[in-house]
Amino acid sequence: MRKVLTVLLLSTLAIGTASAETLHFGTTTANPPFVTANGKNQPVGFDIDLAHALCQQMQAQCQFTAQRFDTLIPLSLIHIL
Repeated sequence: MRKVLTVLLLSTLAIGTASAETLHFGTTTANPPFVTANGKNQPVGFDIDLAHALCQQMQAQCQFTAQRFDTLIPLSLIHIL
């Protein structure tokens, strides 16, 4: 959980300097109940609900990309996530 929240925090800090209308979140879907995949292979859970609340407060759209955990930070550093 701590790792996922750290990634969410880093994502929000990175986008704080840009005025984007879409917030991109990289996540893994193998960490229930915080993040898991539903029947449509979409991420759901506590962290996803938290991200949606953040997007709502910022009046932005959320976009989630499911990846393996060990690829989240490298992909965000090269601006793929």
